[in-house]
Amino acid sequence: MTNPLKLLVYAPNAAFVMPYFVREFANYEITDSLDSEFDKAVMVSSTDVYNAATGCGHDETTQLLQRHSLLKIEEEFCRACERRGIPPTILRCPAIVGTGMTGLPREMVNKIYRGTYMHIKGVEEHLSVIHASDVAKAAACCLDSGLTLIATDGEDPTYSNLAEALAYRLDQKRIFTISERWARWRYNSALYNTLTNTLTFSSLRLQQEFGFRPTPVCRYLTTHVYDDESL
Repeated sequence: MTNPLKLLVYAPNAAFVMPYFVREFANYEITDSLDSEFDKAVMVSSTDVYNAATGCGHDETTQLLQRHSLLKIEEEFCRACERRGIPPTILRCPAIVGTGMTGLPREMVNKIYRGTYMHIKGVEEHLSVIHASDVAKAAACCLDSGLTLIATDGEDPTYSNLAEALAYRLDQKRIFTISERWARWRYNSALYNTLTNTLTFSSLRLQQEFGFRPTPVCRYLTTHVYDDESL
């Protein structure tokens, strides 16, 4: 019996995706350490590295924030791969939704649970998201490519639709609507600016070149049947 291949899944800012990779790559031995031995490698990075605060359809050619800390971490990952002659595949993801999620989706869930998240009347801005299960599936699609690619769910929901889908998972919590004036008072400036600006990214290359077919996050949240083995 041969030993399984070792897969490096390097996700320094999204460790919660690891169980999804363990499930997707059941025939691999998974490691998360750059210092370990591995045969294949993928890094889960973030679209935060792009110099984009608003706008639609940003892709891999969008200008980078050259001093962003994640770019240095990506370089460390690439060097570790190069030392072993392994293609350094990087997935840059927007907000990732899944068990143990962090960042904006976690903040939204916490506020919805406490009843302090409100829709803003007349504001229907969009964002890019992806479910953690699809991050792992994206990695499976392009594992040996050695490319840096953007991975999203391709739907770019409104903040309202995402919030309602998250609320559905919280026993269908009700979300009220307030005016933009009251939203300025209720939300801190960073969250208010996020909720009132569209920022989306395109995973068209991943879809066209590698056949990546993600499930829209809002559909997943409202239709997936969760059981004892679900993540």
